Amino acid sequence: MSSVTLSKPFSSYDAYTNFMSGQEAISKLRAVALSEKSEKSIDKFPYLKKVVSIFYNYLLIIKYSFLCTVNRIYYGPFKKKGNPYFRRGIIARKTINWMRVFGNNFLVPTTNCVQTELVDISMDLREVDEEIKERFSEKFKDKISLKISDMQKDGICRGMSVWFDFLYMSTIDTFKDKSPETHIKAVAELFRYGSPIEGCLMQELVMVLPIQKYTYHTSSYAQKYVKPFENIENTVDILKQLPIGNYGLHPKTHVCNLFKVSDDCMYLWDPNTGLIKIQGTNVERALLDILKKYVEGGTNNGFCLFRRDSIVEDYRFSGEIDSEVKEVKPGIFIFEKPQYNSPAEGLIAFCQKLHRTRLLQRAIDA
Repeated sequence: MSSVTLSKPFSSYDAYTNFMSGQEAISKLRAVALSEKSEKSIDKFPYLKKVVSIFYNYLLIIKYSFLCTVNRIYYGPFKKKGNPYFRRGIIARKTINWMRVFGNNFLVPTTNCVQTELVDISMDLREVDEEIKERFSEKFKDKISLKISDMQKDGICRGMSVWFDFLYMSTIDTFKDKSPETHIKAVAELFRYGSPIEGCLMQELVMVLPIQKYTYHTSSYAQKYVKPFENIENTVDILKQLPIGNYGLHPKTHVCNLFKVSDDCMYLWDPNTGLIKIQGTNVERALLDILKKYVEGGTNNGFCLFRRDSIVEDYRFSGEIDSEVKEVKPGIFIFEKPQYNSPAEGLIAFCQKLHRTRLLQRAIDA
């Protein structure tokens, strides 16, 4: 693809908003939702399924290794990232490795970078509409041109996570007659070989986006754990209070998605790994085990969970401190936005709250 690919979307704010509406991806998801393919809630032969999947991915490794070698004649010996078969071989290897850890609960792999065929996309920033450019990230404001490959050097987990959630929220009604797993897996499949371009733009041009998400302290509900592994029982007790819904999960500088569909079933989508099903009578402890070993590591890593209630249509959201916060256990905070009957009632409550923000600031800074 060439620089022409992004010239039209960046020609005006309206054009960019339309480009970021995700209509092509949403159409694909609707096709999945309308499919007559039956859903199997119980796998009668789970061990056989695992063996077949691992064997199948070994065949994929052999296939893509051969195709990758053949295509190097075209792509060149030093352009492995530009070879789509190289990425597919890596994904097959990752699938085998993670299936050995999670078994059939490892549902769909992914990788924390943009899809291979998008790497060489670039755009001339001198032609970008001023209404968009004035909200660029500071590191891009003085640049003349920009390549997608320059935007993903440190990973694009935040952009991928937000775009995943946007597609999920945009198709909830479409999948109302399907199981939650079918819906979440369908979205995850769109990220199997990396992020669509929208996820990359979400990461780096965040102030431009009309569907930017709330941060945890402006969400309607959030939980924050400063040192969750110091007292596992306290952490588990509070995690059990997490309402059913979809959440942004932030361990340190990483961003994932967590979907709680029942008291004994969650789905964790990690841009570094893929989609993992967590089920059983103690899903909270199983989640902590994954966070401790596979997301950030270490014993004192804090994280926060914030509920994504709806698509935010206006990026100009207020930064006002309007959430109630309680320290329910030492180092564990719950944020909850109160419901007001009228704007006047909300304004009065906000003015009163300005005098008691010490605990909230402590939780935010922790």
